[in-house]
Amino acid sequence: MWILHSLIKLPLLNSAICVIFYGALSEVGQYYLGFRNGEIRDFVADIIGVLLFVLLKWMSMVYGKKQPI
Repeated sequence: MWILHSLIKLPLLNSAICVIFYGALSEVGQYYLGFRNGEIRDFVADIIGVLLFVLLKWMSMVYGKKQPI
């Protein structure tokens, strides 16, 4: 997520949507593999991680700005 947002310069919302969609596709792919398990709780953990990054990044953008003296 950080790479998409910081290095490739995708907007925060677009990055979040792409990574959540990728997490969903990853879990669906793992469900159909014989040696892997696609689980909903892994997908929920992916979503929580993405939302935590979005929240922290948003907070740093809003509250990280220095006030003029």
